[in-house]
Amino acid sequence: YILKNIKKSSGFIFGLIIILSSMLVFIRSVESYFEGYKLYFKQFEFNSSAFIILSKILVFFGLPQFWSYRGLFLFMLFAVVAIIFLFKFYRSQRNIHDFLKYAFMTYSIFILVHSTIHPWYVIPLFCLGLFSFPLTSLFISFIVVFSYSFYDSYYSYYYEIIRIIEYLSCIGLYLYEKRTPIFANRGS
Repeated sequence: YILKNIKKSSGFIFGLIIILSSMLVFIRSVESYFEGYKLYFKQFEFNSSAFIILSKILVFFGLPQFWSYRGLFLFMLFAVVAIIFLFKFYRSQRNIHDFLKYAFMTYSIFILVHSTIHPWYVIPLFCLGLFSFPLTSLFISFIVVFSYSFYDSYYSYYYEIIRIIEYLSCIGLYLYEKRTPIFANRGS
């Protein structure tokens, strides 16, 4: 529906509102359901980047009272960036290439600020990136397997270094590919 009405801004916004509001069905007010959400916003952290950076900043400045708000703050940051990308898309030519490019960048920001990044979270990023940032999406899908070094006792000591290299190399390749789109996108 969204792709058919991509040139009509009101149809696009209406379709987006319907899709996002349909997710409200999955939210229940029972206490046990909120425990799962709490895992992602407060308790569980795996292969994150901005989440762990914010955690270390809070520890460095001795602000434990803000510890439980890390996920909420980063989610609000993601929402602001997603709205900015939606506005940029609205002001662009609104073709399918722009849609895939901004969808890739929005989902990338989601992954950067999320506390839990399992390797299978990269599948939508890979699919979106094939048409806008193919080298970056291919590289991310390859390098994400290094996140499981956390569970290997030999490599667990080096996990922070591996994670830093993983994210910096992905961001570096993305910036390179964004700067030279003709070279990077010739196959897409």
